[in-house]
Amino acid sequence: MAEQTATGVLNKRGKCQIRWAEGKIRRYETLPIAYNKAGIDAARKIRAKKIRAFLEGHEEDNHFVAMPTFGQMAQDKLNEIKLGKPSSYRSIKSRLNLYWMPALSGHLLTQVKPMHIQQIVNEMRRLGRSKKYIKVVLDAGSSVFSMGIENEFISSNPAISVSKKFNKKSGKKKPIDPFVEKEIDAIFQHLSDEDKLFYSIRWYCGLRPGEVIALTRQDIRDGKIYVNKSRVEGHDGTTKTETERDVPLHPQITKLMTKRVVDMRDPHLFLTYQGKPHKTGSHFGERFSKAMQLAEVRYRNPYNVRHGAACRMLAAGMRPGWCAEKLGHSLEMFFTTYAQWIDQDESKAQEEIFLSMS
Repeated sequence: MAEQTATGVLNKRGKCQIRWAEGKIRRYETLPIAYNKAGIDAARKIRAKKIRAFLEGHEEDNHFVAMPTFGQMAQDKLNEIKLGKPSSYRSIKSRLNLYWMPALSGHLLTQVKPMHIQQIVNEMRRLGRSKKYIKVVLDAGSSVFSMGIENEFISSNPAISVSKKFNKKSGKKKPIDPFVEKEIDAIFQHLSDEDKLFYSIRWYCGLRPGEVIALTRQDIRDGKIYVNKSRVEGHDGTTKTETERDVPLHPQITKLMTKRVVDMRDPHLFLTYQGKPHKTGSHFGERFSKAMQLAEVRYRNPYNVRHGAACRMLAAGMRPGWCAEKLGHSLEMFFTTYAQWIDQDESKAQEEIFLSMS
């Protein structure tokens, strides 16, 4: 229970009641504001405004902001981030609409308790959602409560206690499992020319799937691939790191492109049968997985094609800084992800120096 910290602000069944005098007349009003630290401060300001209005001889407009529902605050949050990165706006909106709004849209912010949020988590677990997925959904809802705190409607975030168990580090980062050249050659035997081109760009140049389907014909010129956007849920936006880069065009990609009939219905390099750009790279991933099975190659996520590209660069003796730049990584993230391959290369070099010393 919060303590009364302002004159004329009382606890009325969990709400703030303000009392003040207008000459010989004593007035009181119960506000739809929770009786807590933030609520008491807001009620104190409303009371002061009413007293000032009486002393100045004009009628106070009795205006105050009512406690919003979760749904109203969620809409305010979406309005705030709408001018930011489009993919972030769409993903947060989707997570709120799928899980938070059906359960809590009509609840006042002060009515939402950790047990309500735990029920949302339990539903996601029932549906088989991964721990990582649950965490990002919790983060979306938590941002709404954070906005409520910023606007002094609530004093604490009920999602924090539930989120803590999903923020614990599981220890070492899961090691990558890159494809090797022999496996790629076998898989390519079972891919169409279109799929070969898609995965050649990933294998030789290390692009992310969204960066490949966002490529236009104009992005490939002067012997380079200019990576300046990524396509997510059918919309072109910035790359994952919000940076632009250029990657040398590998001869194998040039060879595949010269045999290809150019579809002029849209400037994007990869189009559907309807002549429209792909919304996601999922179809390419499905066909790659099928080819992996036909080639009898041990299954792993097709994203490991990009990891394979990075490891091939390092094995060839390229400097980590150059590799990180061409892959669109920060140097710190590159070292974290590919430390094992960098260390192996460095160990051999250090051994040679050691043995050559007189």
